[in-house]
Amino acid sequence: MEGDKTTLRCSQVQTSHTFMSWYKQEKRREARSQFQLVAFTSEGSSGDSAIEQPFQKHFTTTGMKSFVLPLSLENAQLEDTGTYYCASQEHTAKQMLRKPSQNLFTGNPPDPRGRSFSITDTGGKP
Repeated sequence: MEGDKTTLRCSQVQTSHTFMSWYKQEKRREARSQFQLVAFTSEGSSGDSAIEQPFQKHFTTTGMKSFVLPLSLENAQLEDTGTYYCASQEHTAKQMLRKPSQNLFTGNPPDPRGRSFSITDTGGKP
């Protein structure tokens, strides 16, 4: 019902994949349905940035803990109607995303000797 609050819980059974996600399937007038990524996270991550931008108004998650990924919906709206699916998968490599230690410039790189030059694409010709 509109205005309601609910929490969906997805838990892995007989698997221990390190990556989990929630998808929403909207029923459309056409025969095809569309899947939208709602949330994603990996084991031990917080839920801070796990919710995709279009869903950040109503949805939250605490992140994946012990191979369980909850998805909470507050103040449900008609547009939230759909079928929600949970998925899990294993990642073979973990990557930490960090803020760059220095900002890269845009445009032509400066010459350390005080001269300027430009980089152009010659299409593979010398």
